[in-house]
Amino acid sequence: MTRRPAVILALAFVAGICGENIFGPLPFLFIAVGLFAGVVIVVRCGRLGSGALLVALAFLCGAFAAWDRSVIPADHIRAQLDRLKGRAVDVVCLVAAPPEKKTNGLAPKSVFIGDLEQVSGCRLSGRVIVNLYGAGDFRYGDRVHVNGKFSRPFNFSPGGKLSYRDYLARQGIYAVLHVRTQAPRRCLEARRSWSWEAMTLAARLRLQEVFRQSLSPGEAGLMNAMLLGPRNDIPPHVYDIFRKTGTAHIIAISGMNMTLTSAGVIFILGLFRIPRLPRALLAVVILAFYSCMAGNSAPVARSALMAAVFILSFVIERETDAANSLALAALLLLAADPGQLNDIGFQLSFACVAALLLLAPLILAPFEGAPCQENKVAWGLIEGAGVTLAAFIGSAGILAYDFGYMTPVGLIVNLPVIPLMALVTALGAAVAFTGLALPFLVTPFALGLKVVLNISVWILAQAARMPVVPCAGVSGWVAGAYYGILLSVTAYFHMTARKNRFSQPRPPLIH
Repeated sequence: MTRRPAVILALAFVAGICGENIFGPLPFLFIAVGLFAGVVIVVRCGRLGSGALLVALAFLCGAFAAWDRSVIPADHIRAQLDRLKGRAVDVVCLVAAPPEKKTNGLAPKSVFIGDLEQVSGCRLSGRVIVNLYGAGDFRYGDRVHVNGKFSRPFNFSPGGKLSYRDYLARQGIYAVLHVRTQAPRRCLEARRSWSWEAMTLAARLRLQEVFRQSLSPGEAGLMNAMLLGPRNDIPPHVYDIFRKTGTAHIIAISGMNMTLTSAGVIFILGLFRIPRLPRALLAVVILAFYSCMAGNSAPVARSALMAAVFILSFVIERETDAANSLALAALLLLAADPGQLNDIGFQLSFACVAALLLLAPLILAPFEGAPCQENKVAWGLIEGAGVTLAAFIGSAGILAYDFGYMTPVGLIVNLPVIPLMALVTALGAAVAFTGLALPFLVTPFALGLKVVLNISVWILAQAARMPVVPCAGVSGWVAGAYYGILLSVTAYFHMTARKNRFSQPRPPLIH
């Protein structure tokens, strides 16, 4: 079909999802079926190859996956919320995420995600956020019974076109259950002691304790967010600094964390002369454990899957193609949940990685062969600037549309901060490992982590004083046109570079 089949299939799958979102579930499903039937007829007549049939099938599967996600069963909380809203009901649910203690607000509470089983004795499915006020020491994996009232998530918007209610809906959460202080609550069935969930949660709690003992509260909160997921302990003014400078992705588990984790595991296993395939498979297993330990939320699972696909692609393929691997990761994620296409985190992740793969080589091409390439320091600065510029260009349309602003300061601040944060991640992993296995060695790593982390935050604090570019009026069509033009220009330059490369005369053979 092509040298990059996963790219073509992923684009066809995305087109099917977008068509269903634009034209509606059933009408577009009939259109997709009709198009697929037409392609089958044309292929049977010999006018097209079998590759066209695969593309049409991917298009149909995308439309069907989006339609299937839009169908809500009768016993789902989304379908029953209007009937149950505001009524005190008995709820049986499974604690599907580690509860988080929150002391800010009018009253302290525990917050966790619950998978519904029963409501007032009737079967009900779906996922809700549970606000548990007062006592209730529930754990991840417990099956619990509580009495509370359902409500819709508060529909506040922090800026741009973002909505907290829409953000939760993309995660399959359509309701919030409020359990008052005096309301009944009890654990019906405790989680198993030696389950996969219990082991990952125990590791997560132990690592959090290591950071609390080795670092200050603010520093421990940042490291918990970067390596383990929860952001509750980050000081508000520090989080605001990351947000204003467009570097909030740094304090979330992302591809950088997963890449460093997998690279470290592969390097350590290589020291023991473990063969390539078992080493890659073991690295994928460790990534899966790390993803579950960090809460296995959608961004974490997405980063872990992308890293796993890239690792396995190096083992399976003789010549790896990063764009093909990226498209395969997107295809797998969207097949599991087509609603992720509307998730801002999903869009930014793939837009930035695609920009790094496609734009960065074009930006750096004029400097190749120049004298600065021989100087490692100068080339490192140029390469870092090119990568930062590519990521900014790739994310600019999404940031302008969804957030209503762009942060050109990110072009400047990312250059020194990204390498520092990579060092922070490595030092944080060293603190975690030594705190668990070799406590007497944790102090030097913790001191180094404190120095590098505070320098990074200080740089960001200075950059946060610079203004941002407001873009509140950018529509979806403008953002789409931006990426269409960007893709066309990028494809043109890549085709030109490839044509020039093949048109160069070959050196004569030496007999």
